[in-house]
Amino acid sequence: MNLLGFLLLSVLRADFPELAGSKIGLRAVPLEGGFLQARVEPRSLLSASRSYWIYYDPRLLEDPPPKEALSAILAHELAHVEDYSRRSAPGLAVLALRYLISPGFRAEYERSADRRAAALGHSAGLAAYRGWLYRRLPKEEPRLRREYMTPEELEPGK
Repeated sequence: MNLLGFLLLSVLRADFPELAGSKIGLRAVPLEGGFLQARVEPRSLLSASRSYWIYYDPRLLEDPPPKEALSAILAHELAHVEDYSRRSAPGLAVLALRYLISPGFRAEYERSADRRAAALGHSAGLAAYRGWLYRRLPKEEPRLRREYMTPEELEPGK
């Protein structure tokens, strides 16, 4: 098990006990515009027991952010999984469509996952992750600042 797998299990146990019986895996996949994404396994959509993936870009582990930052962004992704687990298949389809066509909805949805992770004590870690992310994807920074909470929002006055 790599560092990401270890941290995922730690965050699951500490912060998302309701997901304890869920099938959640990590999968290395090249990603554009970011380093992690939570997804529902499409073949499990209509199943009584859904499966989920947290995709991560392998570049994430080449020069990783601090462990606190990795734990925080995993909490953000698990907040999405938590939300997906509460939705019906049609509800997930509507969510996906709104996410794709509405930048305002996408920003609110991502920020809600940030707020959930922050409420679980991951504000400083998320702020550290965003700083790390901005340095690695400078061309994406304006979009990232619109769609996700910024370090300044996560740690006001710092």
